[in-house]
Amino acid sequence: MALTNIEKEYEDFVKKNSWLLIYYKICREGQPQHLTTIEAKKPHNKHLNRYRDVSPYDHTRVKLNRIERDYINANYVNIPRANRKYILTQGPLAATMGHFWLMVWEQCCTGIIMLNRLIENKETKCHQYWPGEVGSESIYEDVQLAVTLISEQNKNYYILRKFKLQDLESMNTREILQFHYITWPDFKVPKSPTQFLEFLSDVRSSGILDSSGPPIVHCSAGIGRSGTFCLVDSTLFSMESEGVNNVDPKEILKNMRTQRMGLIQNTDQFRFSYLAIIEGVKRFDPNYKEAPIEDIYSEVDVSSTETLNIDPSCAPPLPPRGASLETRPCFGPLPPVPVDSTQDDLCSSSDSSECNSPPQSPSRFGHLKDEKEETEALFTKTSQEGPTLRVKAGTPNLRRPLQRLPTPEPEKKPKKPKWLPISIIMALGIFAIGYLYVYY
Repeated sequence: MALTNIEKEYEDFVKKNSWLLIYYKICREGQPQHLTTIEAKKPHNKHLNRYRDVSPYDHTRVKLNRIERDYINANYVNIPRANRKYILTQGPLAATMGHFWLMVWEQCCTGIIMLNRLIENKETKCHQYWPGEVGSESIYEDVQLAVTLISEQNKNYYILRKFKLQDLESMNTREILQFHYITWPDFKVPKSPTQFLEFLSDVRSSGILDSSGPPIVHCSAGIGRSGTFCLVDSTLFSMESEGVNNVDPKEILKNMRTQRMGLIQNTDQFRFSYLAIIEGVKRFDPNYKEAPIEDIYSEVDVSSTETLNIDPSCAPPLPPRGASLETRPCFGPLPPVPVDSTQDDLCSSSDSSECNSPPQSPSRFGHLKDEKEETEALFTKTSQEGPTLRVKAGTPNLRRPLQRLPTPEPEKKPKKPKWLPISIIMALGIFAIGYLYVYY
């Protein structure tokens, strides 16, 4: 069977080891200088952003109508050729849960696609914005909405929840589905495209991607995992109508990045998108036999055979910070490396036991009442156990555990003999006595 264009392109990227070059080129061309984020930088909106360096573009941002201030960290991402329109947003903060549900109501959304856990690598990535138990209700008085958890089904690698969203002003209700993917590590990719494509198939079958209201897609920052999901879905959908060889994922990604900044954060996510698209196309071919797929966790060698002429000013946005704006930054010396630290402790591995453990109900996290309280509790526990070194997800792989280098001692200057000044004084005294004796 002849290779498709995307398969040939994938093999060419692997052969030339040019993933980084292509990724930076997309980042440069998909980030026009004229795009602004003025609204996100206003003082009264800064605390509504989970990360300082992830802001919605002004020309595509979602605006709230019911409340006085219309700001929420969310963007429309429209892909006309795929007949797809998404809303990509950050994981809600404690102060923005009501705003999140108001956006769901006003945009007539019927589905939410959540691609992260509430807590990852001991950091809060998203506040629990839904009731913790089936039958319980949460009321958001600031937006006059009530949310009731109707059902919750554990699907092994994702959780399907059904909510009743009620407008307390009109008393109208809507049913909202939430697909919560719980095995996708932060800054990384799923171990295999197969499981992800099964998840995508279930999401499509529910109809939330085809409804009149755009689905809401979010992870923690709403750019990495969310961007990967939208790129794979929209590319596969375009290929179904236009043909496999008539769609270029790179062009779709460039278009997406002009609507929300930083979509797809690294080369691993970019390469996984290609693998998932290739696998997704073949799943519809009855003659296809599954073949071994390259390990997506193998490193991307930055020393390509091609010269990387990359302008630092055009580089993609840095990975979002690990702490929310609600947490005051700590300015102090780095804590010492624990004596019993291992490489696994120091390397931020996405293959943690948390990511690979059997999925459990989110109720094990408890119904989080306040994100700030949870953060303070985490730091309190840390201070009691002693200082530890934390490496954020997305940090490049460390070959060896970090070591504290010995501080070089300052160079010692040779000491002058203590007797030298005394000798000089004595010589001057003898000279003076001799002078007086001769002339007087």
